[in-house]
Amino acid sequence: MKIVGIDLDGTLLNSSQKISQENAAAISQVSEDVFPFICSGRELGDIQRLLQTVNLEMPMVALNGAVAYDKGELLYDREISQADVQAIHQVIADFPLKVYTNEKKYECADYVKKATELYQENAADFSENSLKYLLKYENTSKGTIFESINEIYQNKQMKVYKFFVYLPSISLKQAAMKKLNQIEGINATESAEDNIEIIAGDVSKALAFTKITQHYQFHNPMTVAIGDSLNDLEMIEAADMSFAMANSHPTILAKASHLTVSNDEHGVAQAFEKLQLA
Repeated sequence: MKIVGIDLDGTLLNSSQKISQENAAAISQVSEDVFPFICSGRELGDIQRLLQTVNLEMPMVALNGAVAYDKGELLYDREISQADVQAIHQVIADFPLKVYTNEKKYECADYVKKATELYQENAADFSENSLKYLLKYENTSKGTIFESINEIYQNKQMKVYKFFVYLPSISLKQAAMKKLNQIEGINATESAEDNIEIIAGDVSKALAFTKITQHYQFHNPMTVAIGDSLNDLEMIEAADMSFAMANSHPTILAKASHLTVSNDEHGVAQAFEKLQLA
């Protein structure tokens, strides 16, 4: 049995944030000994919506490995402690941010306005594609506005799975990461150079391999990872076989055991062709 973790943005999704028919066909036509699943930084609703556009159904691991579902069944989840939620917010409160919970997705007031202004103040650090991508993403992914983080962490029934911060400033991001890395109970990573993604310390996309193996009672499966960005790193390192997209972060290119073509050239489909021969 081969279990295959597939990232979305920059991997299965092309630059238009769509799943190509070539990629969809490659996944839907796998043999019985190949078990694919999505492993993304996105929330479950986003993942499900994208899969439905090409009539795909498979297990979904969301929010960088913090929560997973299959056919409406919760497979596992991992939350950030309330103490760490408060500590994180002290570092990132002034930046455009989103908070993903077991109830809904929240975002700070005027998220898009703050993100746009922050980009304009630091435009020399990143190309216009940084802001264009964020604005395109926001057209399909709105959150509930919160005025104070107290609304979230004082609710004892609410689980906080992930923080997302848009931070298109090299100096501000370095300073924030330095502070976040001092909080022992969390894992701060990125899905692009202009953001920070924060999850619980024992969470990464690699956790999905263990949890899926246990849940489905697979015996000693071969693990395969397909990804492109730094939040895929643990998954790439943990896998028995791994594929880096041609558009990957340099670290992913260096760590992966195999290279496939870019996300705009149906790289996942090519990876599955190679995987069938392995």
